[in-house]
Amino acid sequence: MIDRLFGPRVTVAVSITGYIEGQRVRWSGSVRLRAPATVGDALRAAGKAARVDLVRALERGEQPILLLDGMRLEAPLGLGQTLKEGMSLNWLQPMVGG
Repeated sequence: MIDRLFGPRVTVAVSITGYIEGQRVRWSGSVRLRAPATVGDALRAAGKAARVDLVRALERGEQPILLLDGMRLEAPLGLGQTLKEGMSLNWLQPMVGG
Protein backbone atom coordinates (compact mmCIF):
# COMPACT_ATOMS: atom_id res chain seq x y z
CA MET A 1 0.00 0.00 0.00
CA ILE A 2 1.29 3.49 -0.81
CA ASP A 3 0.41 6.38 1.47
CA ARG A 4 0.51 9.65 -0.49
CA LEU A 5 2.05 11.51 2.41
CA PHE A 6 4.48 8.93 3.78
CA GLY A 7 5.25 6.61 0.87
CA PRO A 8 5.05 2.79 0.76
CA ARG A 9 3.57 1.08 3.83
CA VAL A 10 3.00 -2.49 4.99
CA THR A 11 0.36 -3.66 7.43
CA VAL A 12 1.21 -6.66 9.62
CA ALA A 13 -0.99 -8.53 12.10
CA VAL A 14 0.71 -8.95 15.48
CA SER A 15 -0.21 -11.02 18.54
CA ILE A 16 1.64 -10.85 21.86
CA THR A 17 0.88 -13.28 24.68
CA GLY A 18 2.65 -13.96 27.97
CA TYR A 19 4.31 -12.50 31.04
CA ILE A 20 6.87 -10.00 29.77
CA GLU A 21 8.95 -7.64 31.90
CA GLY A 22 6.94 -8.66 34.96
CA GLN A 23 3.52 -7.94 33.50
CA ARG A 24 0.84 -10.02 31.84
CA VAL A 25 0.50 -9.01 28.21
CA ARG A 26 -2.23 -10.09 25.86
CA TRP A 27 -2.48 -7.85 22.81
CA SER A 28 -3.39 -8.40 19.21
CA GLY A 29 -3.91 -5.97 16.40
CA SER A 30 -2.23 -4.69 13.31
CA VAL A 31 0.63 -2.29 12.86
CA ARG A 32 1.21 -0.13 9.81
CA LEU A 33 4.87 0.46 9.06
CA ARG A 34 6.91 2.38 6.55
CA ALA A 35 8.35 -0.01 3.95
CA PRO A 36 10.77 -1.65 3.96
CA ALA A 37 9.91 -2.82 7.48
CA THR A 38 11.49 -5.54 9.62
CA VAL A 39 10.32 -7.84 12.40
CA GLY A 40 12.15 -5.54 14.83
CA ASP A 41 10.15 -2.55 13.53
CA ALA A 42 6.89 -4.46 14.04
CA LEU A 43 7.89 -5.48 17.59
CA ARG A 44 8.72 -1.86 18.47
CA ALA A 45 5.36 -0.62 17.15
CA ALA A 46 3.31 -3.44 18.70
CA GLY A 47 5.16 -3.13 22.00
CA LYS A 48 4.35 0.57 22.09
CA ALA A 49 0.66 -0.22 21.55
CA ALA A 50 0.77 -2.96 24.21
CA ARG A 51 2.78 -0.74 26.60
CA VAL A 52 5.72 -3.12 26.90
CA ASP A 53 9.24 -2.73 25.47
CA LEU A 54 9.64 -5.99 23.55
CA VAL A 55 13.10 -5.16 22.19
CA ARG A 56 14.36 -4.38 25.70
CA ALA A 57 12.82 -7.67 26.91
CA LEU A 58 14.88 -9.51 24.28
CA GLU A 59 18.01 -7.62 25.31
CA ARG A 60 17.37 -8.66 28.93
CA GLY A 61 17.25 -12.32 28.00
CA GLU A 62 13.59 -13.07 27.30
CA GLN A 63 13.32 -16.05 24.95
CA PRO A 64 9.94 -15.90 23.27
CA ILE A 65 8.72 -18.13 20.52
CA LEU A 66 8.50 -15.79 17.53
CA LEU A 67 6.43 -16.96 14.59
CA LEU A 68 6.31 -15.18 11.24
CA ASP A 69 3.48 -16.58 9.14
CA GLY A 70 3.67 -19.73 11.26
CA MET A 71 7.43 -20.24 10.78
CA ARG A 72 9.68 -19.95 13.84
CA LEU A 73 12.26 -17.14 13.93
CA GLU A 74 15.35 -17.13 16.09
CA ALA A 75 15.78 -13.92 18.07
CA PRO A 76 17.75 -11.73 17.68
CA LEU A 77 18.76 -12.90 14.18
CA GLY A 78 15.18 -12.89 12.92
CA LEU A 79 14.60 -9.27 13.91
CA GLY A 80 16.08 -8.13 10.60
CA GLN A 81 13.68 -10.24 8.52
CA THR A 82 11.84 -8.04 5.99
CA LEU A 83 8.06 -7.98 6.23
CA LYS A 84 5.53 -8.06 3.40
CA GLU A 85 1.97 -6.79 3.33
CA GLY A 86 -0.45 -9.06 5.19
CA MET A 87 2.10 -11.12 7.13
CA SER A 88 1.38 -12.20 10.71
CA LEU A 89 3.81 -12.09 13.63
CA ASN A 90 3.26 -13.89 16.95
CA TRP A 91 5.18 -13.46 20.22
CA LEU A 92 4.48 -16.39 22.54
CA GLN A 93 6.19 -16.23 25.92
CA PRO A 94 6.89 -19.70 27.35
CA MET A 95 5.93 -20.14 30.99
CA VAL A 96 7.43 -22.43 33.58
CA GLY A 97 5.89 -23.94 36.63
CA GLY A 98 3.23 -26.45 37.33
